[in-house]
Amino acid sequence: HDTESGITTGGSTWAEIALSKQIIEEDLGNKVRSFRTGHLTMNKNIPITLKEAGYSFSSCYGSGDVLSAFPFFERIGNAWEGELSTVLQMPLHFSDVIMADPMTEDNWKEKPSLWLKVLNKLKGNYASSILLIHPNRKWKMLAQKMLVESMDRESVGLYNFEDYGDFWIQRHKLKFEYCVLDDNEKVLIQVDKLDVSNKAYVFGLDCRAGIQPKSVVLMDKEMNSIQLRVKQITATRYLAY
Repeated sequence: HDTESGITTGGSTWAEIALSKQIIEEDLGNKVRSFRTGHLTMNKNIPITLKEAGYSFSSCYGSGDVLSAFPFFERIGNAWEGELSTVLQMPLHFSDVIMADPMTEDNWKEKPSLWLKVLNKLKGNYASSILLIHPNRKWKMLAQKMLVESMDRESVGLYNFEDYGDFWIQRHKLKFEYCVLDDNEKVLIQVDKLDVSNKAYVFGLDCRAGIQPKSVVLMDKEMNSIQLRVKQITATRYLAY
């Protein structure tokens, strides 16, 4: 692949995505669910190949390129319209590849503070951060460790990539209805099915037209109440989780 021209010669999308997955699973016995293209290089055949090869997640874009900090299901063929893929695309937010001032063995200690600045800006928008780091140098792993140690662990959680992806897939599958009761003072949310044994769910409420809920109640179809914590974000917006 020529990084300057963006042209790949003699490449095979199917071999890169499907065959490599098959070899790893058969030779090592490890289930492969995630994929990232080299240099975040994409072509129109990648989404359908990821789907047919049985991947769950991919991370092939920087969030600045797709203008979204949040995961999404991309469309087959990279078209604006058409079939949605079943593979969850999770954009990257920062990495050890820094074009303006490349990360080296001499300056790596300066980079975690840059990552942390991005992380905190995303955190202010209740968005997550995904770090792309190549574990080919010890000092890169030390930089990642420095980032983790500098986080406010009271307000920031750490998840591995696939656990985070599973959360978003469950969120996408969640079906719910809601109504407002008691003169606009109570919001009732009812869900078809909710497994809260090992998962967290977040509901964003945008309450306008005079609705100022004093309570938010979550119930399943059998009318069993599920405990919620509610946080007011702005005058009309709330998070229930």
